[in-house]
Amino acid sequence: MKRPGHLLLLGMLAGFFLCGGSAGRAQTPRPGSIFGRVTELETARELTNVIVRIIGSGFEVRTGGDGRYAILGLPPGAYNVEYLLPGYERKRLAGVAVRAGEATRTDVTLALELFELPLMEVMADPLAGLDQTLLLDRMESNIMFDGLSA
Repeated sequence: MKRPGHLLLLGMLAGFFLCGGSAGRAQTPRPGSIFGRVTELETARELTNVIVRIIGSGFEVRTGGDGRYAILGLPPGAYNVEYLLPGYERKRLAGVAVRAGEATRTDVTLALELFELPLMEVMADPLAGLDQTLLLDRMESNIMFDGLSA
C-alpha cells in the first residue's frame, strides 16, 4: 500500500524540475537591448562606423553601412549612451531606459563639427614663377641654354 506522503513528495519534486529548479529563488531578469539608427543632421544621410557606447559599462558597437546599430544583453536599468564619429559633434543621451526582455529604440542625428583655423599670413614674391623672371634668370646665367624649350 502506498502512502499519500510519497505521492505529495513526488509531486513536489516533479514541479521543482518542471520549473527549472528555480523554486524558492528569484529569477534573474531577462536582458534588454538598445537599438537605432544614426544619421547626419543636415542631410539625413546614414552615418557608417559611428561608435555607440554605454558609458562606464564596456558595451560598445559601431553602426553598419545603413547607420543602424544594436547593443544586446543589457541588464535592465538606465544607461548613458554616447555617439562618436570623427568630424562630427559628440552626442550623449542620459538615462536611456532598458526594461527586461525589451528593446529600446534610440535614433540619433549628429551635426558636423565646425572649427576655426588660426589666421595665417601667406607671403610670396609677385614675380616668382613668371616667364619673365625665368627669362631674366637665363639671360644672367653663365650656362648656355639651347634655343628650344618645352
